[in-house]
Amino acid sequence: MLSDVPTFKELGYDVVEGAYRGVAAPPGTPDDVVKILADAFEKVHKDPEVRKKMDQNGFKTEFLAPRPPWPW
Repeated sequence: MLSDVPTFKELGYDVVEGAYRGVAAPPGTPDDVVKILADAFEKVHKDPEVRKKMDQNGFKTEFLAPRPPWPW
């Protein structure tokens, strides 16, 4: 998206950088609540308007569903 801006590697730094974000729930959150939250975030992630806005702003997103068994 920013073709005139050099990457870290092009500047001689052997790193790949990103901004990672996530959502957490407290220990003991019932599985049905975790599913409701995960389904809602997945729906937002797949929304064409949200995708368009994220792309316009240079964000590459990925939805990672919760994976049971839960650690709590």
